[in-house]
Amino acid sequence: MLLQGLETTNSLWDFGRNIGGLLNYFRGKGPRPEGLSISDCDDVKAIVGPAAHTDGGGLSISANTIHIGTLIQLDRSEALAIENRASAERAGLAATDEQTWREVLLVWHQVRDAPAVRDGKSSPDKGIIAAIGPRALPVTFADPAAKERMTHGSTNPFLVGFVVDVKVLTTPSGPSGYRILKLHDVQPLDVG
Repeated sequence: MLLQGLETTNSLWDFGRNIGGLLNYFRGKGPRPEGLSISDCDDVKAIVGPAAHTDGGGLSISANTIHIGTLIQLDRSEALAIENRASAERAGLAATDEQTWREVLLVWHQVRDAPAVRDGKSSPDKGIIAAIGPRALPVTFADPAAKERMTHGSTNPFLVGFVVDVKVLTTPSGPSGYRILKLHDVQPLDVG
């Protein structure tokens, strides 16, 4: 029975240390936790949210065991700051998710002589990135000048491949389009 109580104390200690580490990082008072994830950011926002959005709100996390006293105390302004920092960190983590591919080869399947589409999935331009999938998908551009460089050069755009950074646009059924983030290089295709 005593050993079981020690295991519970150690689990509580680990939990408290993890929460305290996350909150202190977002307070600017601790190192970035190793393996910080989108889920961690969401958890922090859920923890401090009630204190951040209540007049006179505050948060105190404590546990009275042999190892732990008060872990953290926050007032409303600190809770708001933590929530904002967690949101910014989450946005950064989401921007570098597995849907962003770096330096992959895109070949054109279809290109229309029309201005580049910046947003949405209704682009008439379609490309294939074999590293991602075999289907031709609509292509949009973060920078419309990239389409100009890809399609209006001295070389036929169907005889070359384009090394690009791309965000894969998805739906529940899978990839639905590509958003070109950056054009790195043009490479001749072996069409023989």
